[in-house]
Amino acid sequence: MSAAPDAVERLPAARLLPAGGLLLLLWIVVLGSLTRVFAWGAWWPSAAAIVGVTIATACALRARSPRRGLRAGLGGFAAGFAAWTLLLLLSGRAGDWWVDPAAVFEQAQLRIIGGSAPLTVSGPLTDLLLAVVLLVAAATALVLVAAELPLLAGVLVSLVLLVPAAVTGVSAGAPAWLGALLILGLLASAGARTPRWYGALSGAVAAALALGAMSATPATQDRVWNDSLFPSPVSRTVPDVTLALAEDLRERSSAPAFSFTSSAPGPLRFTLATLAEFEGGQWQPQQELAADGADVTRARSAATAPPTASEAAPPAPARTVTVTIDGLLSSWLPLPQSTTHVLRSGADEAFQAERWIWSAEANTAQTERDITRRGYRYTAEAAPLDAGQLPADGLASLPQRATELLTEPDPGSPVAAYLALPDGLPESVSSAAAEAAEGRTSRIAVGRALQEWFRSGAFGYDEAAPYQPGADPDDPYAVMTEFLDTRRGFCVHYAATFAVMARHLGVPTRVAVGYATRAERDERTVVLGRELHAWPEIYVDDVGWVAFEPTPGGAGLEADGDRPPRAEPSETPDAAEAPETEPADPAQPSETPVDDPATGPAAGADPATSAETATPVAALAVAALGIAALLILAASAPAARRLLRRRRRLRAIVQGPAPAGAAWDELRDTVTDLGLGAGAGSTTAPRAQTAVALLEHWRSTGALPDAAAADADALAEAMTEERYGPGRDVLDADADRARR
Repeated sequence: MSAAPDAVERLPAARLLPAGGLLLLLWIVVLGSLTRVFAWGAWWPSAAAIVGVTIATACALRARSPRRGLRAGLGGFAAGFAAWTLLLLLSGRAGDWWVDPAAVFEQAQLRIIGGSAPLTVSGPLTDLLLAVVLLVAAATALVLVAAELPLLAGVLVSLVLLVPAAVTGVSAGAPAWLGALLILGLLASAGARTPRWYGALSGAVAAALALGAMSATPATQDRVWNDSLFPSPVSRTVPDVTLALAEDLRERSSAPAFSFTSSAPGPLRFTLATLAEFEGGQWQPQQELAADGADVTRARSAATAPPTASEAAPPAPARTVTVTIDGLLSSWLPLPQSTTHVLRSGADEAFQAERWIWSAEANTAQTERDITRRGYRYTAEAAPLDAGQLPADGLASLPQRATELLTEPDPGSPVAAYLALPDGLPESVSSAAAEAAEGRTSRIAVGRALQEWFRSGAFGYDEAAPYQPGADPDDPYAVMTEFLDTRRGFCVHYAATFAVMARHLGVPTRVAVGYATRAERDERTVVLGRELHAWPEIYVDDVGWVAFEPTPGGAGLEADGDRPPRAEPSETPDAAEAPETEPADPAQPSETPVDDPATGPAAGADPATSAETATPVAALAVAALGIAALLILAASAPAARRLLRRRRRLRAIVQGPAPAGAAWDELRDTVTDLGLGAGAGSTTAPRAQTAVALLEHWRSTGALPDAAAADADALAEAMTEERYGPGRDVLDADADRARR
């Protein structure tokens, strides 16, 4: 007699156990990617152990009892839960969870709210993280051993690879994704009854479509889970840097971006990126990396365009600036203007300077392998060039060609890109440029004339001024003409209009984006998020890019020392949130008191006190999704079991030795599923659970129509003979009749 169909058709142990090993390997890949969100620590081997115990136990139980996949999945969960409980007891926190779970959970919540990626996992947060890993591992093991779907189990695990990008904006990395896709392909092969070449091809096409969909995802700014952290306005995922900067300025964040010490006092601008291409009303960053892949530890001269490698001393007095990152998350490194190099990092330091690569056209740095994180510390050597700090004798010694206007530049010249403008420059812009320059014939003189013109008192500083670059595709100068008409705006208005007017006059100009502040010698200075700034820079041959400050307010004016530094915190609760507006008359400046970084709530607040006002949206969303997933899983479990039972019976009807019995059991369950067993409004029950009694009851309640009664009687008779009949020959004949 042939084996029972359930034992033959199920996923055999020869494929189940390798599939379990592949699933465990996939978990190792996924847990490795999570180190971008959670710093490597004791949690990682603990999580791997829990996953291993859960999957191994479920597979072992399923191989021992092929008919009991659900019980095997629950057994795997029980084993994983025992491992989690043992780790909890060894940590010494089991008593705390038992006595006051709410307080312990709050500690973990505060750790999340007050931290940043990669978050150090310790204390109660370890217990919660391992519990989440246990639940997901148990779910994937259940899909493997009960539903017999190795590929689906692998897909569920692979979804965790999206967590690093969702939290930090940094992908899990190509190796992790490629490894996951390879393992998924092997899982698909393990779960196939008869593997086919076109199945593998379908998997490859699906993977290609998934990667294409990821690359076509609309650009967004990086994500953070902490209100004290904020993404840089400069990113490859930000469509318009100046627009992102404008939005960040209006938020007026009091959170510290970074702090620094400088070997020399005075104004200091930290550049994130430079913008040179002006097209369609939008400025685009110079984001091409250096062709030779030179990192920031290799010295580089900022005196040439483009910059060149050089070991020579800079033309301006050098500064040594040490930066410590606080809340800024950026793939562009904040560097002092005209940085020549960054000192090499030690092997044990979190910040690795070798990961940050010079840009091809500017002394800015970016990375595709990292992101600035809280605690990163680095030291840069720079020779800042500020128009207000340039020595007069140094300018006088420059040859005429170094500062002459280039009204008809050579198209092949390195500075030609910094003179390019779209066609159709409005007369209002060109006439304003001529009025401001007053016939000056050198680049520095024109730059100073434009700066003084904007800061003469005729223009005001207003962060509420509208700024929509590129809104009119037919007029790239729309923002500038409106600004020159209203004469109110903030740094991006002034820097962009300055650059266009200077280019029109023959001055190579670009816009820089970063932070403007003022340093005191060897004293720690905190740079806040609201000190974001944009300023124009003019190129002087053999000297470099000189920063100008046309904005009559904001961080740039404060950095130049033309108004008092940050005021002490106001007694008015809403003072820190009020938008800053400069009056038209600079002789009577008004200053809105703001929170001091050392005493304000955003800078020095303890996580335990700031948690009451923080809104852990991400944590709440994850909790809600987790609860919803558990509810959906619980609600769908009976239906899933019923579906699996029906599949087994249908196979038994076609191929099994007892098709009538399988068909009769399916008929009974179908009647129950449809709610027809008792009939509409009937409260009676069958007199017995025999086939004859059930058929009699179904007829009386209307569940069994007359047209189907004969077939049901035949099926019941075949089932009775099959189970209680006289012999094998009769059973085989009945089986053939039931199939027919």
